Amino acid sequence: MRALLLVAALSFVASAAPIAGEARPGTAERAACSAGPHKVKVAGQEAIKFCGSAKATIQVGSKTFHFTNGNCQIASGYFTINIGTAAGPTFKGTKPDYFGITAQKAKAGTQANVAIALRSGGKDYLIVRSSLKLAGGLKKGTFTAQVVFTHAKVSGSFSC
Repeated sequence: MRALLLVAALSFVASAAPIAGEARPGTAERAACSAGPHKVKVAGQEAIKFCGSAKATIQVGSKTFHFTNGNCQIASGYFTINIGTAAGPTFKGTKPDYFGITAQKAKAGTQANVAIALRSGGKDYLIVRSSLKLAGGLKKGTFTAQVVFTHAKVSGSFSC
């Protein structure tokens, strides 16, 4: 239950982020995406694509995931990083790749129980027991966690 609340909190913060202008589908969207969140259509359905300089490397068990071209934001006292395309719970079909973290406090240091979301190749990873260490300046950090059921260890780093 706690894991579901963390993921729900992350989804809420991602969807509540201010949205920049409507992005156009196709090659132009992929080639030129200004920093920030953008409403896009994926398979004819609404989603939010995050663009910017943020990047992350995530290790889940023996698998490594690399995400680039994301967005870091501080709003309402929270720190968030979003990379990829966030699709809501009503999205039909395979959801696009996405990685995000929402920390309850936008301040340097270690925080427990941050919300972490990871989706790659259409697979969602339900992540719990998380710890985030934000560096001074809030431009980079590291994290550890665990996948529910498989108990696979999760670790990673990011920069904004």
